[in-house]
Amino acid sequence: MEERRGCQGLVIRSCPLPESTPESSIDPRSDISSDDLADVIAAIEDAQEEDYEALDEILQGEFGKDLVTLAPDLVATALLSLWSPEQRIIRKSALGLLVEGTGT
Repeated sequence: MEERRGCQGLVIRSCPLPESTPESSIDPRSDISSDDLADVIAAIEDAQEEDYEALDEILQGEFGKDLVTLAPDLVATALLSLWSPEQRIIRKSALGLLVEGTGT
């Protein structure tokens, strides 16, 4: 561990990075890519109840995945501001609207 003093006398500690890191056997892109998320968010319309069911069917047809599979990634990336499978509500966030508008 390396220690040095920063501005205002604060101690800054840093650890050297390992020379090689083990490769993960899991490919984070194997499930859905960022391009797919952009396509999915473009396909999603804010929905409640009956519209939610129709949207779920559309996503299954286009992407082979339902909202229960896709929505957690969209929430985690802040592309959705609201998702409630129990209440059957889904709503895009401001970031989701921005990503949709970029046409990626």
